[in-house]
Amino acid sequence: MESTVYKKFSSTFVVDAPKISRLAKLVTDHFEDIDGAAIIKYTFSTKNGKNFTANRIDDVLAHDNPVKNPIHNLEIEAYDKMEDPSNHCKIEYNKEDDKIKIFVGSNDGKKSNELFDEIEEQVNRCLIKDKIYFFKKSIIVLFFVSIMALLIFSATYYAGLSDYALTDKLSSEDIYELEPKFNNAKTQEEKIDAIFQFNKRIINNNTSDKDFNYYVELAQRYFYSVNTYLIAIPVVLVLILIKILIGTYVGSVFLWGDYKDYYEKILEKRKNLINILIGSISASVIVNIFFIGLGN
Repeated sequence: MESTVYKKFSSTFVVDAPKISRLAKLVTDHFEDIDGAAIIKYTFSTKNGKNFTANRIDDVLAHDNPVKNPIHNLEIEAYDKMEDPSNHCKIEYNKEDDKIKIFVGSNDGKKSNELFDEIEEQVNRCLIKDKIYFFKKSIIVLFFVSIMALLIFSATYYAGLSDYALTDKLSSEDIYELEPKFNNAKTQEEKIDAIFQFNKRIINNNTSDKDFNYYVELAQRYFYSVNTYLIAIPVVLVLILIKILIGTYVGSVFLWGDYKDYYEKILEKRKNLINILIGSISASVIVNIFFIGLGN
């Protein structure tokens, strides 16, 4: 062959029955115009490794394409003759690595370029650009993780942890030991000693390693706070919803047979999950604002 054109597309794709039928007709018509006849072969395989061959696109579309064992690879190959063809074309859709490959070869460079351009146009119509597809996923993750981090920070703050950990507050044990010194201080020396012991405890608390009782009290302040649970429960639920939402981005799809109904349900599920997530985030923000108001 004097002229060959090859191109590989790395992108998520959704191929439905009308698009693949249009592509098959385009290739068939092109080869019939050249030589009056065309040898077209369709080869496809499923997730579990079953291989099928067909001579008509209708036979491919008649496949059940079950949800548990969907089509993962489809090849359309055309010749003007089997031995030493003057015109050859091959289009491969691969769900495994989200790639589409086009090869067109002909002794007539003009015809090969014309056919390639027409095939490329049809292929582009089924692409979901990788950047857009993964941008959606990453935006979902980044947005909701950012919101979760903000809510967790708020829960920590309003439970009193940051206040307790970064300021000079005394532990309950310190208060228990110092209170009698202040109550019983009568003379000037006793009062000075009580103040001295008070400041000494503060310095020790901020410069020495925290003992076990300190961390016990810290944990109690956190886990006994109602605010913690008002924030933690929505956070956990939202994280679960995010995980489910990411699962609705299933990658490349051959959209016919049983998988068509399944995919339409996935899209509806994704839409509902996004609405639920927006509602959950809004409710969490309102709860935070409410408790900020109470705190003030």
